[in-house]
Amino acid sequence: MAATTVVAGWLGLGVCLGTERVVDFGTALGTNDYVNDRDLSFEAVGLNNYAVADWNYWEGFAASRMTNTTDGGMENQYSAAGLWRNSTGYVVAFPGWYETTAMSFDLPAAPQRVWVNNTAYAADSLANGDGYARAFTNGDFFVVRLTGHDISGEKTGMVAHYLADFRDGQSFIQRDWEEVDLTPLGDAVVEIEVSLETTDVGPYGAKTPTYVALADLAYAYASHDSPSIAIPSTSTNLVTWASEVIAYSPATENPVDPFYMVPSNALGAAQGAMWGNGATNGVVTLGDGGSIVLGFPVPIHDAPGPDFAVFENAFADTYLELAYVEVSSNGKDWIRFPNHCLETIPIDEYGKTNASSPTAYGGLACKTIQGYGTAFDLAVFGDAAAEAGVDLSAVRYVRLIDIPGDGSCLDSYGNPIYDPWPTRPPILPAPGFDLDAVGVLSPSLRISLADAENPGAAPTMPEYRRVLLWKADLASTNDWTEVDTMTPNGFYCYRFDRINNAVPSSLP
Repeated sequence: MAATTVVAGWLGLGVCLGTERVVDFGTALGTNDYVNDRDLSFEAVGLNNYAVADWNYWEGFAASRMTNTTDGGMENQYSAAGLWRNSTGYVVAFPGWYETTAMSFDLPAAPQRVWVNNTAYAADSLANGDGYARAFTNGDFFVVRLTGHDISGEKTGMVAHYLADFRDGQSFIQRDWEEVDLTPLGDAVVEIEVSLETTDVGPYGAKTPTYVALADLAYAYASHDSPSIAIPSTSTNLVTWASEVIAYSPATENPVDPFYMVPSNALGAAQGAMWGNGATNGVVTLGDGGSIVLGFPVPIHDAPGPDFAVFENAFADTYLELAYVEVSSNGKDWIRFPNHCLETIPIDEYGKTNASSPTAYGGLACKTIQGYGTAFDLAVFGDAAAEAGVDLSAVRYVRLIDIPGDGSCLDSYGNPIYDPWPTRPPILPAPGFDLDAVGVLSPSLRISLADAENPGAAPTMPEYRRVLLWKADLASTNDWTEVDTMTPNGFYCYRFDRINNAVPSSLP
């Protein structure tokens, strides 16, 4: 058997099993069909492709339902070496020259497993050689490496799976599908890079056909107690808290008890543990479909790591009341965090027959229990924020919108969102999302310069990176621009970015 070593567009569909999603890469294909000339999309998962028709060239991923498992040669490059579940779909990965070959997630995810096999072309070449590659012999190996990266591009882990192994007296060439555990990659993965290594190398690189077949990628989202999303209310990384209620619109149907309709309860620090002030008295309830908008003493800035955290008062991770999260830099233009619900079964009001699970939800508040906030990273928006009119260097407002858990609200991909439903008085006098607090992890700190020609000594702060910003006209609507040096013209200020969410020694 092959050894698995743990070293720490086109639209398809997925299948949901419990609180995870299993991607069928060939749902939209007919038998003995393939697609090799476009990016592939499967809800929150994307696979890249680079193709040049004039060159008859492609790299990245090709979706396939080819069934020819025996013929070698490049003409059969889209077939796996073994039949995959009665020829349902898979993908063939061919890492090339122009792009990193990677499976990408819209939201930080927790990959669970994937099935792996040689292609018929590669397996035949490994066994018999071809016009370019030689047959494998003692000491050779052919390995696929699956490397996870987080939203900052940092490596989260790596799994190596040997497709052929002729070391230590072995003569193994994989021809049957094998399941590979991906959990060592962690639960904050936005990209799984696919790379291949062979011992048959020439002056121009690998001589072995560098193809691998992959099927049924399974993934979920982080659990309620994962360090990647769970921020303790006592964390010294929380620099400041919401300081102003801009708007509060509680639900009018299934009304909230007035005792829980005090929006100022959402201001200041989270209160923490059960039976403490934050368990009941220190929250404001939105009600089914209600909302609240909060302001902050300093703007929130997109820095490495999570930028803010939302605290609810869930007593257990099996009873989670959810909300959409939106941000704005001007109070007019808003963008909603992409969100995903893997739960396909309604959840009753007390979780008697089907309890909620935090691993089924991504991009929603609140996945964590009381005393812990669900972390949100502004970097997930990418270029979409600017297109929506939101400045990620100066987010001033956060809006939370309760999600009635009956499935009437949809996630970013059109799936119904289920959480405990109904939540009704008088048994539950505070139906819907109960907000404790919103804490800031990455404040946008700026120090203005009175005289650009004679700025004096540049200020410093421990654990912060100083960035010089320039603007031609203070009255203009253009944002500040990062620059390296000062010139006499224009206006300047210093911005301070947290370094990897280090604990600040002091604040200005």
